[in-house]
Amino acid sequence: MDSHQNSSEVKQDLLTVKKAVKQEFRNIAGLEGFGIGDGVINVYVSNSEVCKKLPPTFHNVPLNVINTGIIEAL
Repeated sequence: MDSHQNSSEVKQDLLTVKKAVKQEFRNIAGLEGFGIGDGVINVYVSNSEVCKKLPPTFHNVPLNVINTGIIEAL
């Protein structure tokens, strides 16, 4: 991302990439959720095997894969 972009433009870019990540990888079993970090897209997974199915970056934005285990609503 361009270092001259203001924070609202960067946030909007990350929102766009997050939506694209969700769309692209939605069929991978074990994905628990997605979020936006500091210049990264957080991808929450249920186990380490899912990590192997994801690239390190997507649309030039780093993917931060976090093994949370299975997330269930209470």
